[in-house]
Amino acid sequence: MRKRKDFTWKTVALVACLMLCLGLSGCLFSSVDRNPVLVLDVSPREGYLPLDVAFDAAKSFDPEGKAITIQWDFDDGETAAGPVVTHTYYDEGTYQVRVTIVDAQGNDASVIIPIVVRAIPDGYTLRTFTWERDGEQRTWDVLIPYSLYQDYKGRLRNSPYIDKYDDFVRDPEDDPTLHDYATELWNRVGQDRGEFIQETLAFVQGAIRYQADPPGIDHPFYPLETLADGYGDCEDTAILYVSLLQEMDVECKLAFVDTDGDRTPDHVLVLVAVTSQLLSELTCSGPIVPFKWSDGTFVVAETAVDQGVYGLGCDPWGLDEEDLAELWSFPDS
Repeated sequence: MRKRKDFTWKTVALVACLMLCLGLSGCLFSSVDRNPVLVLDVSPREGYLPLDVAFDAAKSFDPEGKAITIQWDFDDGETAAGPVVTHTYYDEGTYQVRVTIVDAQGNDASVIIPIVVRAIPDGYTLRTFTWERDGEQRTWDVLIPYSLYQDYKGRLRNSPYIDKYDDFVRDPEDDPTLHDYATELWNRVGQDRGEFIQETLAFVQGAIRYQADPPGIDHPFYPLETLADGYGDCEDTAILYVSLLQEMDVECKLAFVDTDGDRTPDHVLVLVAVTSQLLSELTCSGPIVPFKWSDGTFVVAETAVDQGVYGLGCDPWGLDEEDLAELWSFPDS
C-alpha cells in the first residue's frame, strides 16, 4: 500500500509540473493580445510647393493575424483612411503627419512623420528631375535662378560652332550655381569620385530628354539652359556633363568626334579620366578601350541617350584617336 501511495503522489506532482510548464508556454492559457505593427514608406519627406507625398503602410500587420484599419491625419485639416494614400501640400511649413493602425480588438499603434514643405524662393524656378540608376529611382529638386537662365537664353549664337563648344563650358557667370549643383550630386554619393562620375552621367542620360536640333541648325545650349528646359542634343548634354564634372575637379575632355569614318566630325561626347581601380570595375557589352595620354587614362562617356543607357566606358562606335577631331580639356589648368 505504501508503494501505491508513493506512486500516486509522484504522478500528481508530475502532472502538476507538466501543467505549469504548458501554462507558461501558452498552451493552456491565452497569450496577451499584442499591438499591431506599423511598417511605413513615405516619399518624399521634404520638398517644394506644391508637394505630393506618397504614404504606404501596406506592409503593416497584426501579430495575431487580425484585420487592421489605418487612419492618416496630415496636420493640415485633412485626413484619410487606407493602407496607401497620397496627399498634396499647398502651404509651406513642417507638418506632423500621424498614422494610426488599429486591430479588431481595439489595440492600436501610431507614428508621427514630419513632412517639410518649402516655398520656391523669389527669383527661382523649380525643375524636378527623375532618373534611374541600377534599378533605383532618383529624384532631385533643382532651383534655377530665373534671371540667369533668361540671360543665357537671350544670348545670340553665331553658327557654326566648330572650335567653340568649350566656350559654353568656360563661361564664368554660372560657375557658382553649377558648383552648388555638382556639390549636391557629390554629397549624394558620399563624396566618392568614381560614384560621382557615374551618378552624374546617369543623371544627364536619364533626366535630360534627348532632342536634336532641327536639320541644318546648330544651336548649342549653356548648361543652365539645358537644365531649365530639360532637354538637349549631344553637344548640350556633353557641355552640361563636363560643366558639372569640372566643378568637382574631375579631369575630362569635351570631344568632337567622327563616328562614321568619313573624316568629318559629327558628334560630341565626353572623355573622363578614371583610376585603374574604377577602370577595372566598369562593365559593358563590348570591350572597354581606354585612351591613354600624358595627363591620364580616359574612357568614353556618351551623354546623348534617346533610349536605353550607355554605362561609363561603353563606346558604341569603337573610336580611336584618329576619330577625335577636336579635344578641349577641363578643368582649366
